Amino acid sequence: GFAMNPEFRWGPVHLLIAFELEDVTGAVKVSEDQGGGTFVDHQRSTAQRLHMGAELGIWKTATGNHLLSVRAGYNKGLPTYGFELNLFSTTRLVYTHYQDDFGWDGASVNHSFQAVQLTLGFAF
Repeated sequence: GFAMNPEFRWGPVHLLIAFELEDVTGAVKVSEDQGGGTFVDHQRSTAQRLHMGAELGIWKTATGNHLLSVRAGYNKGLPTYGFELNLFSTTRLVYTHYQDDFGWDGASVNHSFQAVQLTLGFAF
């Protein structure tokens, strides 16, 4: 696959755009369960091989993170989104809603999860 990550900067606001197309040749097959132990192999669609997204970061900190980052994109044609809040370079709150397709071209089996992470740092 390949990816490109151009970064655009407007004062305290940064925009990062990512695009990746995995398995360019379409050689990796996925199996569809026909029932009764019968499986049929399919090529993955372009949507199933595509990952793209954008992240908008505001006020870059000394640690290289942004005070607030908002993310949105598509993973294999399914919407994903989230945000990250960094306070005082020691407190980080991250929320992510992510989906993945483990089915075949019809996206018959979707898996999604939400994750919340809180990180606190202390210096002595």
